[in-house]
Amino acid sequence: MRKKSPSLSSAAAAVVTCAALGALLLAAPVADAGVYHVYSCRTPSGAPAPTDGWVSSHEGAYSYSEDRCASGGGLLAAMGDQATRQANTARASWSLVVPAPLELHAAEIWRAGDVLGGAAVGASYEFWFSGRAYTKPFGECIALSGCDELGSSSSAMGSTNVVQVPTPSLPGGFTASVTCGGVAEFECPAGRGDAAGYAASLVIFSADSTIQEEESPEVSGVSGEVSGGQEVHGSPAVNFTAVDRGSGIFGARVIVDGRTLSETPLDSNGGHCVNVGGTTDGTPAFLYLRPCAETVHADVTVPTEGLANGVHRIQVLVTDAAGNATTVIDRQVLVENGAESGPNAPTAIIRARLSAAWRRDRKSALTVKYGASPRIVGRLLGPNGEPIPNAAVEAVGTAAAPGARSAAFSRPRTNAAGYFNIAVPRGASSRRITLVYSSFAGSVQTLATASLSLRVHAGVWFAVSPRVSGVGQTITFAGRLLGGPVPGGGKVVVLQARAPGGNWIDFEVVRAGGSGRFAARYRFRFPGPAHYEFRAVSEREAAYPYLAGTSRPVDVFEH
Repeated sequence: MRKKSPSLSSAAAAVVTCAALGALLLAAPVADAGVYHVYSCRTPSGAPAPTDGWVSSHEGAYSYSEDRCASGGGLLAAMGDQATRQANTARASWSLVVPAPLELHAAEIWRAGDVLGGAAVGASYEFWFSGRAYTKPFGECIALSGCDELGSSSSAMGSTNVVQVPTPSLPGGFTASVTCGGVAEFECPAGRGDAAGYAASLVIFSADSTIQEEESPEVSGVSGEVSGGQEVHGSPAVNFTAVDRGSGIFGARVIVDGRTLSETPLDSNGGHCVNVGGTTDGTPAFLYLRPCAETVHADVTVPTEGLANGVHRIQVLVTDAAGNATTVIDRQVLVENGAESGPNAPTAIIRARLSAAWRRDRKSALTVKYGASPRIVGRLLGPNGEPIPNAAVEAVGTAAAPGARSAAFSRPRTNAAGYFNIAVPRGASSRRITLVYSSFAGSVQTLATASLSLRVHAGVWFAVSPRVSGVGQTITFAGRLLGGPVPGGGKVVVLQARAPGGNWIDFEVVRAGGSGRFAARYRFRFPGPAHYEFRAVSEREAAYPYLAGTSRPVDVFEH
């Protein structure tokens, strides 16, 4: 056993005998209600964004509600000018629905619209916004009241397009509506619409919704060296399960003596749980109302190597997407990092044997789809085949791209039989994974290693708008490579088409930029009717660390 200096022995005794120093506080909320932003349709930088939480409806002839955000347009609610219509018999709308327990705290909308179809006696084309619970209109334009149009369609994110949602209209979300209103049995006129043939139209180009969450994460199953032991060294771990039924679990924060040592995202949730930034108030921003995973099983390391030997206060917090935090541990421990200390010192086994394989097929190489989280299983044995328990094994990944740097991503400990298992983070690229058993983390004295290969097919999101078209009309393609990093010069994406059941034919080559996004257009030159399938293909390139991958086919009909 390692000898302690007298001063450290005294400190250890103080830790053991003083209840105040050994206090362990589990699952304690430490923050008030938090907030985060959700961008819809378009981000502040102008990039296309999803429309999570938006619900459309339309009723009556020549009423339209279309999502054109993926192609750089917006959320359209409109009424055609082809015929007269009785008041209050037709409507087109878009609603943002915010699910409980989340609450809409504030919202800005960028919109433009017109009611050029005009008015007649007792009936008028109009558009307006209203809360889903408090229905008093705001931001309205009514032809009968002298309004022709509001905002500018040529400057989507311009200041003239901004509408603030009033506080009484926030609970539950809000609705944008276009209609012919007035007295029943009176009619709005026909044939007076705008250049697009709409008697009334409203386009929402973007929305910045501030979401509030009152509840903090719940924590259970806390374990690991730093959660119960009185003395730690190296990089001890704390394991726990966190649940958040609102915005989801975002990350973990390690604080030592009041100073934050690390802040680590825990689960990207398929790329949804990523702070895209761009806010002016310092709060995070996402592209989905519930961006992060509801339940996360976490393994968080506490890096004590740089701490002076002695007693330190260690806190580990888990946070949700809104920034609400819950204490996982808060306790005083004795840190003792001697020159020889580390996760496996001083009892490291010199002639150890380390084996590892993919749990799915027990082989050293594995090929998966993008977004998978494959698990590694392994065992650490001594020179005579005896299991080595409670030993740290470091997992180091090196992406399959020129100049990629190696980085440790997990450090599990073996169980009583010498076994360990590791989950590769979702969204990981193709890579070489090396399992290392050494006297301490980062040591050049490597005692045993094992290597695995992970090959990942590229993930591609792809959309076509509109899905029904005709000769002389244009359809728009928009997509995004889900994995990164994208090479500095961009990444080639091949667009393909076929008749259902036929062979795929290349018809366009585009380049995805640094964000992974790409776009293209196609104009039908021959009359239908016809049924086509389109898809996007990311072919293998040395600078992009993924195998070839394809999007899901998208059906398009030509009438």
